[in-house]
Amino acid sequence: KFNFTPRLFQLCSTSGDFVATEFFHPSRAPDLVSSMPFLQEDLYNAPQPEKNEKKPQKSYLIHAGLEPLTFTNMFPSWEHREDVAEITERIILVEDVLARLCQNTYPLAQLQARPLPEGVDPLRLEIYLSDTDFEVCQRTKTRLSQSVS
Repeated sequence: KFNFTPRLFQLCSTSGDFVATEFFHPSRAPDLVSSMPFLQEDLYNAPQPEKNEKKPQKSYLIHAGLEPLTFTNMFPSWEHREDVAEITERIILVEDVLARLCQNTYPLAQLQARPLPEGVDPLRLEIYLSDTDFEVCQRTKTRLSQSVS
């Protein structure tokens, strides 16, 4: 059921601050639901990024105990904790983590191995198979959930 009016935002961080600006079409009535409140011109007339704009900074996941000097130097004092460093992972690019978490298909062997990839629902393993691997499972009567614990 379509009972809402879509909203259109321009997102920009070129100034160093993240800014979201909402676009309103002049004919939009705030108290009425409209399924098409924008025109293609609204999108194409919006300011586009310049080619010479600086690239966004890379973001990193930094686990406790493995903080780099560029991070720890921002604090008035910092004590390295070896006990924490031993139990944490390495520094990872946020985009790598997001790519891994957004992955929606996995090879059959990876879904049969334990532990399962992070974010995989062990009760719905078949949804993570490629069409080819799904057909292989169907033909060979391979069960994915046989070793789920």
